[in-house]
Amino acid sequence: MAKRLFLFIVTLLIVLSVVNCEKRQPFSAKQADFDGLIVNAVEQDFQPALINKIFSLSGYSIYDDSKIKKKVIFERGCGEYALSIDEAKNKLSLRGVKNPFIVKAAGIVSPKDILVSDVDAVKILVADKNAGFLADAQVAFVYKKK
Repeated sequence: MAKRLFLFIVTLLIVLSVVNCEKRQPFSAKQADFDGLIVNAVEQDFQPALINKIFSLSGYSIYDDSKIKKKVIFERGCGEYALSIDEAKNKLSLRGVKNPFIVKAAGIVSPKDILVSDVDAVKILVADKNAGFLADAQVAFVYKKK
């Protein structure tokens, strides 16, 4: 576990110091004002569940029930589920989300738990630090129906 945490921290430091090749600017969640998260898991064998979790490839927990306000879980659940990005955006807009950060799932731990790249994990955490959308379950999972 300590090795995973160390690797995740190293990845965090690298991501925060690396320049975005397209814009030649460092990633800044604050500049983008992300206020929600969409995880595109259509290429994975993902299934909606009472609580879906998100982990980095190095095993760090990004999103689970301990990171969501209990009142939010009780009133709205852990997030939304959609069959397309547009549907996810529409559902999150009902929760007040105007500019969600969209990431692609890198794999699954189990059918209910998603993996994202370490780089995306860091970006999610940086964006959340500015907006606090994970605690408010401003998250949507896009999946393919079986």
